[in-house]
Amino acid sequence: MLDIVGTLVGPIVALFKWLTLDIRAVRRVVKRAAVEGIMVNPRALRDLLHETGLIDALTSKAGREQVSGSLLELTGDDKSAARVFELLDEEITKRLSPVGATMSATALIRTDIVRLHETVEAASDDRALWETRLASMRPLRAETAREAYRTWTTMPRLVQLLDTEDRHSILVAWSLRAPAFLHDAPADVFVWLADMATDAGEKNAALGFLNEGIDRGAHPLGYWEIRRYWLEAELDGGVQRELHDVRHPLVVAHGLERDGRLDDAVHTIREWRPVTSRERATRTLMLAKIAQGRRDFDLAISLARPLHAETGNPAAALIASRAMIARQTFEPSELHEDDLAEALRLLIQTRDDMRRWGEDASEVVALAVTAARLLNDPSRALQLTAAEPEGEATVEEATSARLRTLRATILAENGLFELAKEILAEEGIDRAVVSNLRALIADGEGDFEAAAAYLSETLEGTSDFEEKAQIAVSLAHQGVLHPFVEQQRTTGNGAWADQLTLISEAFADVEGGLDRLKAAAHSDPQYGITLSQVYGRRGDRDLQRQTLRAAATRLQDADCWLVVARLEKQMDLITDAIDSAHQALGAAPESWGATARTHALLIELYSTSGDWDQATRSAKHRVRLLPGDQAALWTLITCQHNAGELDAALRTWRGLESRQRPTHRTHVLVWLNLYQQFGEAIGTPEDLRDIAAEWAEDEEIRRHIVGLVILPGHRDEEGDPSTSEARADGEVGGDSPDVSESEIAGPSSIEAALIDDYFRDFPNGAIRRLTLDLEQSDSILDQLLEAVGTRPDTSELDDQVFRGNFPLGLICLAHGSTLTEAVISHASGVRFVSDGTDEERARAEAHLGGAVVVDLTALFALSILPAELRSAMIGAFSRLSIAATQFRDAVDASHAIGRFNHAGPSLGRWNGPVARRFRAESHRVLDAPRVQELLNLLRPLDRLASPPRTEESDRDGFSDDVWFAAANIAGSTRPLWSDDAALNRIAAHLGVTTFSTLALIDVLLAAEAINDEQAEEIRRRLLIERYIGIPFNETLYRRALDLREEAERDIAGVIEHLGAQSADEILPFLLSVAGSLTANGPRLEAWISASTRWLIAVSPDNSSRSANLALLATHLTRVHWFLPQTFCFVDAGVRDALDEVSDDDPLVDAVERVLARRQRTDEQAAALWLFNLVAAVDPPARTRYTGLVFRG
Repeated sequence: MLDIVGTLVGPIVALFKWLTLDIRAVRRVVKRAAVEGIMVNPRALRDLLHETGLIDALTSKAGREQVSGSLLELTGDDKSAARVFELLDEEITKRLSPVGATMSATALIRTDIVRLHETVEAASDDRALWETRLASMRPLRAETAREAYRTWTTMPRLVQLLDTEDRHSILVAWSLRAPAFLHDAPADVFVWLADMATDAGEKNAALGFLNEGIDRGAHPLGYWEIRRYWLEAELDGGVQRELHDVRHPLVVAHGLERDGRLDDAVHTIREWRPVTSRERATRTLMLAKIAQGRRDFDLAISLARPLHAETGNPAAALIASRAMIARQTFEPSELHEDDLAEALRLLIQTRDDMRRWGEDASEVVALAVTAARLLNDPSRALQLTAAEPEGEATVEEATSARLRTLRATILAENGLFELAKEILAEEGIDRAVVSNLRALIADGEGDFEAAAAYLSETLEGTSDFEEKAQIAVSLAHQGVLHPFVEQQRTTGNGAWADQLTLISEAFADVEGGLDRLKAAAHSDPQYGITLSQVYGRRGDRDLQRQTLRAAATRLQDADCWLVVARLEKQMDLITDAIDSAHQALGAAPESWGATARTHALLIELYSTSGDWDQATRSAKHRVRLLPGDQAALWTLITCQHNAGELDAALRTWRGLESRQRPTHRTHVLVWLNLYQQFGEAIGTPEDLRDIAAEWAEDEEIRRHIVGLVILPGHRDEEGDPSTSEARADGEVGGDSPDVSESEIAGPSSIEAALIDDYFRDFPNGAIRRLTLDLEQSDSILDQLLEAVGTRPDTSELDDQVFRGNFPLGLICLAHGSTLTEAVISHASGVRFVSDGTDEERARAEAHLGGAVVVDLTALFALSILPAELRSAMIGAFSRLSIAATQFRDAVDASHAIGRFNHAGPSLGRWNGPVARRFRAESHRVLDAPRVQELLNLLRPLDRLASPPRTEESDRDGFSDDVWFAAANIAGSTRPLWSDDAALNRIAAHLGVTTFSTLALIDVLLAAEAINDEQAEEIRRRLLIERYIGIPFNETLYRRALDLREEAERDIAGVIEHLGAQSADEILPFLLSVAGSLTANGPRLEAWISASTRWLIAVSPDNSSRSANLALLATHLTRVHWFLPQTFCFVDAGVRDALDEVSDDDPLVDAVERVLARRQRTDEQAAALWLFNLVAAVDPPARTRYTGLVFRG
């Protein structure tokens, strides 16, 4: 029973499948059609198939046409109907029995062949695109196609059918079964198809076409028989097929070569006079190969390059390129110094042509990689092997075994072994490739013995002579002399073998080996390079550098100089490395592949030395060499930013593709600084949020973002034109459509979140959050002190700066501002500029017309002068140079002033010397335009980087400080123009010649370069900048008071430091100015304080001081503005000046004398007058006066 069931199950299942075949097929077709957007009713489709008898219809041409036509009713258009028919045909055929499926497939083939034949017949006369298609072919293929067209007019349609990406499969199909339209084609057409199949890499198909062409009488027969012989040899090692045209030169040469008569074979090829274009191309190609094999590179190139240009043959390009590479490697000369670059250009052109022709260009790309590496351009070599868009290779090329191996080799040589290890893990890899990659990995890991062993395996595993020679050289540099070298000695390459023996013995520490190499290096600088490598292997870097530099000097070889520069960089010899890098650029041929990398090295070297201006120049060169390279553009932006050229950085940023935010940390920080300066021209709060998310664990970046939120950069109220321009281009931040009020509030919530997130993620970060109890208003200051801590006591340092004993730049070190801010804000009180000696004026006069270095203090003085006076001062010299560090300081100051709206540091006090008091608001508002004026002056001047640090400068301890930068640059070779007397004294001690603006004015006036009026104008403008050392002249000082509001504060600071000369003129001037200030009590109080301090300072002893103060007090009681409204300020001013130096109270004494005179007339009225006079005086000080009433 079981056997019966088992026997019946198979037929029953088969019957079920047959009965339901159309149902299952229809269901599948409907689903697949729906995926493609074609909607078909399944019931209607099933009914239609029953009507047409689908399964039987598929086995005949007529039936297929009937079904296809019927489907048009269901789909509504021809394209959909054709697609549904294809799906039906596929699904039904898959489910049919083998016999039925075969019948259906046969019918389909017949239909396609008929359709193709009909298409060819219908369009045989359509030759509109004939020449266009021929132009896209290899030139020789186009020429032979035209020749075939003369005897077969269907050729244009044949070319059209092959003008498709599916050319390979068409050629293979035609080689197996030629379509009907080729049945009458002559032999020329079939050998042309053989050429096309060979170009496409389909060699079996090419052999089929070639056999057919020979059978149809291809001429000349001997040429095609040899072509077939070569093709069969490539496919299966060669078939001993009988050659019939024994008189053809190629057949004759083949016989001679087989008999070992190579010279006779070559002679036969040379004497051959070909008739057809193919024969001529083959003869030239063979001669070029022979010349290359005999190392006649000039002949090989002269034959192969014209052949490639004429025929487009990639083999000719490969021969020419290999010959140029070999000529530059083995026979270098200035006449052919561009060989490598020419080879690379030829190979890239050939690669592009082969891609256009649809051919595999992997071999050409591989040789192009070699050329790029020899040009010292490993980045280009890597790009050639990497797939687009990151690289230049197609996906097919990049995944080819040849290019993957090359890429792994390049990466391994640079210490990146991942791809090499990946390839080693694969199966079927060539033995020589495996050994070479293992050698590179071993060498990178420092296992030189294993590396040498693997290299030996590589040499033994390759058949290419040049590869063997290169590996033998590498082994010699490992101290290993391979037997291959001795074999070459016996074949006539004795000189080459001697060279490798000399090298290997030096590396292997063979006795006398190093001495022999040294001797050889004296006569041949190439051996000097090898000698330096020996020293490097032994760890003697000084000798390595010395020897390599000597070799580079003698050879003037760019690659050698670049190696020197890199070695010197590793040794921290930055100045020497910069020189070597420039030597490399100077020695490099125009096509040198390492130019961009050398500029990258210079950028690194200059930035290390702080010379961002030179780094910017190199970065610009690199951008020109690498147009569109985003990394190069960001490097330039970074250099421009660090050089203080922010507007230029913004312009470069606009050149970025899509203006995307950077991904490198350094560039992110630069982007944030640009955002601070230019705001929404760079980005939006959303961008800050995104950066904070991307760099969530980086406290510095997050802190920078919070700083931008808390203290955003200054924004021009009229708007930055760059903002609208940037928005129009659609960069970061996007468009600005109408938004709702809730959306407008968005940025505030973003900014608040940025702050909260920072404190959440970095509770101990550099920015601290303080909590104050505002209800305890009397203890807020105490709460702040408890949270922040007390400020370090810098009073002693500050006092030395205020007195002119220390350079004013030390203010920056103590209080953390820029030097520019300290200069602009008069943070040092007054400006001690000059010693005022004849020697200083003589130094200034001696350097008129020469080049000088100008310190920031003097530059500020120039910036506040009108253009005419500034030009007169600058014109006294042929060249003005500034410290690049001080220029960047001025840029940083501009940022700080933009954020805080005034310059710092704020060291002011309420009382004490006027020059040290808090600045007036009218002065603070001038800071922003002043720093811009200063930058406008600095920007076009020649900027110099600080010289390299030395042991002596390190001992000084301040050579890197901004305030000393100009003096450091001036050195002993150029004078320093500086308006800081303390700095000048230090510089002079170090051998720097110095002078000040005040000395220069005297010199220019004496030389009649400026007149008296101009000199006076300059001095009065310097007066309100608190310049000490300008002799008193009432007219000059009074005119200075008119230059700006509250100028008397600045003049008061100068008054405090005036000497005793012209004292008789100064006192009336002081009282006169005081009378003009009665409407403003605080300004009057400050002026009186300064006047009193001046009198105290010029008094030689206590008795003189008491007399002078009494005189001042007497004058004050006699002026017409000696009134109750002004007296409290006069008293405060006098007390402020006296508190620190004396117990005298001259004003009380003077008032007592006035009171006594009044009491003689009316004692009661006198008392009332006194009480009214002192009513506004501070209560603690008032008793000094009220007690006078009760005195005797």
